[in-house]
Amino acid sequence: MLVGSEREWGLSGNGSGIPRLVGPGIFAVAVASGVYWGSGVVQGGDAPEYRRLAENLLEGHGFSLSVGSPYEPTARRAPGYPLFLALVYTVFGRSDTAVLWAQSMLWGFGCLLLARLVASIFDMRAGVLAAFIVAVHPVLARTAGEVLTESLYTVCMISLMFVFHRSLRTSSVLLLGFAGVLFGAATLIRPLTGAFLLFLWGGVWIWRQHLRSPVRSWLIMTAVGFLTLLPWTIRNSMVFGHFIPIQGVGAGVNIWVASLPYSDQPIVSWDETLPRLQEKYPEMRVAAMVGRGDRPEYETVLQLHGERILMRAAIARILGDPLGYLRSRARSYPHLWLYSGGSSWLAEVSFGDAWRRGDLVRLTAKVLFLAVFSLLPIGLAVYSLILEGLRREHYVLWAVPLLIAVVHVPLWIEYRYSIPAQPFLWGLASGAITSRLRRIAYRP
Repeated sequence: MLVGSEREWGLSGNGSGIPRLVGPGIFAVAVASGVYWGSGVVQGGDAPEYRRLAENLLEGHGFSLSVGSPYEPTARRAPGYPLFLALVYTVFGRSDTAVLWAQSMLWGFGCLLLARLVASIFDMRAGVLAAFIVAVHPVLARTAGEVLTESLYTVCMISLMFVFHRSLRTSSVLLLGFAGVLFGAATLIRPLTGAFLLFLWGGVWIWRQHLRSPVRSWLIMTAVGFLTLLPWTIRNSMVFGHFIPIQGVGAGVNIWVASLPYSDQPIVSWDETLPRLQEKYPEMRVAAMVGRGDRPEYETVLQLHGERILMRAAIARILGDPLGYLRSRARSYPHLWLYSGGSSWLAEVSFGDAWRRGDLVRLTAKVLFLAVFSLLPIGLAVYSLILEGLRREHYVLWAVPLLIAVVHVPLWIEYRYSIPAQPFLWGLASGAITSRLRRIAYRP
């Protein structure tokens, strides 16, 4: 089937299931798309901190957010992306343009791996289709220009699932160890990935009959993953005197925000919401001020105290009105997956605003954007499940979307958090498209 498909294309394969001349084309299109969509992207509020961490690392000041001496160590951010940024600055220069080009090339590599992964699960056509869609996808490709974790993290997760799938198919201990390293690297970029270990264990269990020793596979992958994380956890414990596996700040404030009524959540922007929250909720002011004054602790330790205050307030609010909390989460959750354009494209205008203004052009554009970039991949992914049924080969494409779907249920939500799931959804969608076309073509 695969060899015949390559002959139909008139191209010889390279042993990966992707025609030899198509691979460079995917890479080139992805790089060009990243540079095009990522140019001139407005940087968010997190970008200055990532830049400062990378610059302090290069200047010998350690992992610090300080702008001057003394350079106080921090665990406010996970170390993966600042280390990557420091490497980019060293090789390409200290500019956002350098980051754009480096992440665009990384995006090209990720699209190539996605093509091979999807081709190994469905067929060559599905792999090529998925790769080209993801390569030119404006929402995904623009992450190449953002000084944020999305681009690096998404490629890291594609790499992890590619290696993990190969390790399961070949029962390779070496590749399972490498999958453990990539799991650790992804967790050092985005700490929530720690929960993904459960999904990797699930993959080992699903493939248990194909593996020589499922228990050994599980132990090797888990041990290597934890060893990858261990040096950073030891650093945090030695510096701060507290157990901080990866990042000292994040879980408390995210759960606290998610516990608020929907009307108070920063769905659109933190900048316009933060002052109002500080005025309305006293625990936020207390958390911001805890430990200030004569306490000699590092800023990270003080932030840990603040996180505990917010977490306690969140739990109390949830227990006080569990139905209200569930209603709020139900209203917020679609924002994780549904996107109708924003920023410079559609000027952050809601459907309601466009309708009230009678702006049919923008309203139509938002409907099309929502349909093409949100509803279509999700619908086709589900259709793929209906068409193909539950198969163990598909698990590596479902695992990352499932991770994001589950871990963000209790957390503050915005669309960019689902970006790492999108290439896998498009992989499933491409499989559904090519499977359906193949059935039509061979219908008697």
